[in-house]
Amino acid sequence: MSNTHTTVQASFAAAVTLLAGAATITTPALAEDAYEINLCTGGTNGSYYAAGETIKSFAGSGISVTVIETKGSWDNMRLMANGTCNAAIAQPDAYEGYVRENPSLSLLPINTLHEEYAHLICNSRADIDSITDIEGNKGVSIAIGENGSGAWTTWTNWVNEDDDYADNPTLPLGGLAAIAKVATNPNVCALSIVGLGSPGMKEINDLYGDQVTLVDVDDSDFNDTKDRFGDKLYKFTEIDGNDYTQLTPDAMWGRGDVDTVSMRAKVFADATMPPTAQSELIRAVAQARPGIAGPER
Repeated sequence: MSNTHTTVQASFAAAVTLLAGAATITTPALAEDAYEINLCTGGTNGSYYAAGETIKSFAGSGISVTVIETKGSWDNMRLMANGTCNAAIAQPDAYEGYVRENPSLSLLPINTLHEEYAHLICNSRADIDSITDIEGNKGVSIAIGENGSGAWTTWTNWVNEDDDYADNPTLPLGGLAAIAKVATNPNVCALSIVGLGSPGMKEINDLYGDQVTLVDVDDSDFNDTKDRFGDKLYKFTEIDGNDYTQLTPDAMWGRGDVDTVSMRAKVFADATMPPTAQSELIRAVAQARPGIAGPER
C-alpha cells in the first residue's frame, strides 16, 4: 500500500509539473505573438471610446488592443504622428486637416463607423435660426471644446472655408459646461459633433430643452469642402424633429426638422503596421461595425 501510495503521489506530482511547464511555455508565446495596437479614441463617456472597446472585444489572438482615452479627433492624429498610437478613430475632416498640415503622416483608412452630425445649439431666447445668423458676428461666441476635440476640428475647417467665422470668438467649453453657458447667455452657442440620439445629446434635451434649441447648419460654403480625392467632406442632411423632442423647433404638424451637415467617423491605422496585424484589425473593425455604425461619440 505504501509503495502504491508513493507511486500515485509521484505520478500526480509529475503531472502537475508537466502542466505547469506547458503553461510556462505556451502563455508567453501567445503574448509575444500578439501585435500590440494602441487605439486612440476619445473621452471615456463618448462614442469613440465605446466603439474602441467594441473593436477590442472582436480582436483575434494575433493582436492585442489597448483603448486609449484622448481629447478627440485632432488629438488622435497628433498621437498617431508621434507614435503614441498606431490606430485611431477620427472624423474625416480631422484626418484631412491634419494631413494637409503634416503630409508626412501616412495612414491607412480601415473602415467607416457611425454617421456624425453637426449639432449647433443656441439659446432659445436668442434671435438665431441658422448658423448664417451668427456668421462673422463678433458678439456671438461659439463653445467648441478644447483644442483637438471634434467640434474644434470641424469649426477650424469651417473657418478655412469661410473666414467670416474667424470673427466669432470661441470658448474651450464642451459637454454640459458649454450648454450651461448657452442656457444663461443668449450670446453663446455650442457646437457638438456626435451621432443622432447620443447619450450626451439626450441629456441636453432632457435637462435644457426648455432653454436651448438646435439651429440650422446650412451655410452653402461648407458644400465646397473636399477631401484629398475630390469628394465632398460634408453631406447636407437633416436632424429629424422627433430625434430630440424638446430641442427642435415647433412645426404645425409636430417637431420641425433641422438642416445640418454630417460625415462618417473612420478607423485609421499606421500604414507601416505589419500586414498580418492590419488584416486582424480590419477583421475586428468589420465584425464590430454593425454594433457601432448606428446612432451614437
